[in-house]
Amino acid sequence: MANYSTFRLHILKLVLGVLAFSSVAILVNVWITTTKTGQTQVFDTLNVGEGVLKQVFANRESQLINSAQVLTADFGFKQAVATRDRATIQSVLNNHGARIEADVMALLSLQGTLLSTTINMAPETSVASLISNEKLAEVLSLGGSTFWTVIQGELYQTILLTIDAPTPIAIALVGFKVDKGLLSSFDDITQLHTTMQLTKPSGAVYSVTTLPDVNRNYSIGDLDGGLSWLAMGVSDNTFVSREFALTQSSYEPIRIILSANVDVIFATFKQLQSSIFAIAIGSLALALVFGMMLAKNITRPLSQLVEITHKLANGAYEDLGAAKQGIHEVNQLTTSFRTMQTNIQQRENKIRFQAEHDITTGLFNLAHIGDLLSTKFDSNSPFQVVGISIRGFRQLNDTFGHQNVDMCLQELAACLIMLGGLGARISSHEFLWIPSEHKRNENELKAIQLQLEQTISINNLGIQVKLTFVTLCCPTDANKTESLFRRLNITFDQADKTSQDLLYFNADYEHTYTRRLDIIRHLKLALSDIDSELSMVYQPKLHIGQNKVSKVEALIRWNSKDLGFVPPDEFIEIAEQANLIYQVTQWVIKRVILDVKEMHERGQKVCAAINLSAKDIMQPELLPWILMQLSTQNLPVRALAFELTESDLVSDAKTAAQHLQEYRDAGFNLAIDDFGTGYSSLAYLQKLPVSDIKIDKSFVLNLATNEADQKIVTSIIALAKSFNMKVVAEGIEDKESLRLLEEFGCDWAQGYYICRPVPLSEFLAWIDKRVVNTKVNTR
Repeated sequence: MANYSTFRLHILKLVLGVLAFSSVAILVNVWITTTKTGQTQVFDTLNVGEGVLKQVFANRESQLINSAQVLTADFGFKQAVATRDRATIQSVLNNHGARIEADVMALLSLQGTLLSTTINMAPETSVASLISNEKLAEVLSLGGSTFWTVIQGELYQTILLTIDAPTPIAIALVGFKVDKGLLSSFDDITQLHTTMQLTKPSGAVYSVTTLPDVNRNYSIGDLDGGLSWLAMGVSDNTFVSREFALTQSSYEPIRIILSANVDVIFATFKQLQSSIFAIAIGSLALALVFGMMLAKNITRPLSQLVEITHKLANGAYEDLGAAKQGIHEVNQLTTSFRTMQTNIQQRENKIRFQAEHDITTGLFNLAHIGDLLSTKFDSNSPFQVVGISIRGFRQLNDTFGHQNVDMCLQELAACLIMLGGLGARISSHEFLWIPSEHKRNENELKAIQLQLEQTISINNLGIQVKLTFVTLCCPTDANKTESLFRRLNITFDQADKTSQDLLYFNADYEHTYTRRLDIIRHLKLALSDIDSELSMVYQPKLHIGQNKVSKVEALIRWNSKDLGFVPPDEFIEIAEQANLIYQVTQWVIKRVILDVKEMHERGQKVCAAINLSAKDIMQPELLPWILMQLSTQNLPVRALAFELTESDLVSDAKTAAQHLQEYRDAGFNLAIDDFGTGYSSLAYLQKLPVSDIKIDKSFVLNLATNEADQKIVTSIIALAKSFNMKVVAEGIEDKESLRLLEEFGCDWAQGYYICRPVPLSEFLAWIDKRVVNTKVNTR
């Protein structure tokens, strides 16, 4: 009973909670909506009121201007003013004022003295009581002006116009009084309270307002108050005010304050909220009664279904055995549980299979074979692991399509299953096989390899795959799953490098792999600093005809404090494979530019040649970057040249030629390095916009004694000359080779006979010494 009561309590909490939440949400939403609506209504009313008042006073101003113009244009009035006929002047002012319903008509002298008026004002009243000297000057200058003023304690909207005959002889004043009665008429139209305030130069403020006395100070003093969402809950005397200037004059400015009574506007909204609150309370009471009834009817039969769920949760799929209840829906739920039992069993089997197998081949996947290997390692029994990799897998997909290749993979998987043991697909193109019988020797593995490489016929297509086999003997070669997969990958890499179809794991492979990782890690650190463990050496190029050195080749060196001396051939190849070659190139260019700048400052106008790879040339941002670096150091383009390996460029000669032309257009000399060892041809040379050819040292080292090398060198020189190219020979080791190159017409020579690659300081010392010796010899 306690469980049933608790469940009923939860149902009641749910029903009442949902309803309470909905009621509160509705109340809050109505509160917010009505408040926003009231705000909008208040501010719309204030906007309308502001527009009405501005328009009314603008119309009154126009009326004043027209009336004053009619008065000042009257010839009889002008004559009376000119003769100072007081009786006529007073009569005209009274009659004209009555006709236009003006509250005040007056005549002032040009000095501002009151000459005549329609209201009871003392004669000879000074201008200071009506207008300022500045305003009087403005009237005389412009011929007229409108302004607001206080006359005998009353606020007036007035206009002053000069009476011209034809020069000004007096000033006419026409005005309308603004009092509480006038503002009350505005209130009837706008449904707002109106307050007008005139600030005198002395700082005194004159006000006219329609606000009741009890609300006046509060409303006017709360001009900056906003309308919050609690506005409907406050008591009476809640006003929201809008203040605006009626005139732009800084002298005696007039401002209007419109005040809206919030309680009046929100009265209807308060009634609506009270009604909704009452409805919400009634709904909660009804929900409590019906919720209790519903909970009682549902909880009784559900207790048996709770026991059924416990069985299913524990994986017990025997007969549920639930008795039928009187509630139709509960009976349907029991039937659904029985159906769920069957479906869960089938789904679990499917999920388990998918979690452990590769979908395409049906073999074990990487995760599950890893678990099986861990079990085998725990048993300490020896076993053999064979890794199988499909060579050129991407090309197979491109050639035959993914669907056909997937069918081919299924055939290979079927063959592995027939061999027995454990088979798994560990990547898109790699499989793992663990023989179950005995360790397979090399001949058996080759026979299996030939069997799997048989042409497979799929959709009238003959697909033949080429496989690489690698094998490890566990636990000798690996005693953990992680080390097994790592060494398997290492052996695959070694097999690819050496192009071997079958390869056994060797501990030296892992050492090579570890050194490769160390080189990558330390090289990244070295590249982060221009003054790092990396350094540059320079080997001079001798101009054979002039016996002069004006070019060098820049070569990178790396002496690591952790790895020792790392040969350039080793770390450059690794940098290319690890996508670090571009960073290496940038480091070299930065360092060489700084060194060349120092050479130029020492008076040696040397051009340094830098080796670029094909990947560097294909980087479109490299050339602008090089030009920027040269510009930063104030060096000319001729300070650098670039050498490119022939075998790199020939793989995509057309694209390479396009990029190389950009370097040539920028003014750089380009040379083909190691010429003669690649796939050179006349057509190849025509496509590449290079300026120099660099004969590979393999043809120069034995030039003095090898006639075949002499023929090759002379042919290369002749070929270069036919294309108007300069020729550089590297690898010169003796004087006779240098003499022969001069005889053959070679332009530049480079080698240990001239100078070995040396650091910048040694090169500068060497070239200074050579210059001195050359001058001595020429004497």
